[in-house]
Amino acid sequence: MRRKALVSKIMAILTKEHRTFAEAGNCDGKRFTPFQATCMKVAATVKASPGIILKDLIESVDTHYTSTSIARTSILKWTQQGIIKGIHIEYEDEGKTIRFYPNG
Repeated sequence: MRRKALVSKIMAILTKEHRTFAEAGNCDGKRFTPFQATCMKVAATVKASPGIILKDLIESVDTHYTSTSIARTSILKWTQQGIIKGIHIEYEDEGKTIRFYPNG
């Protein structure tokens, strides 16, 4: 078994959040994932632009989703269920326009 550690490849993809997101060895299963990164980017964008519509939000955030249609439905769903923390949705024009606002 002559294996080489792929340290340089692993170090190239690790970010600061991988070290600081959760306590090492936690038993809660918390870890920094591409989904967590997307949630943080969405929340930060909404806080920077309160009242942003869904289309503009999807265009301005680089997500881990493979298509914009999946991103649109997923971000809407996770915000409604409270998974994406710190933001909420308000509907206008009889539900035709969806706007995102920070909580509080």
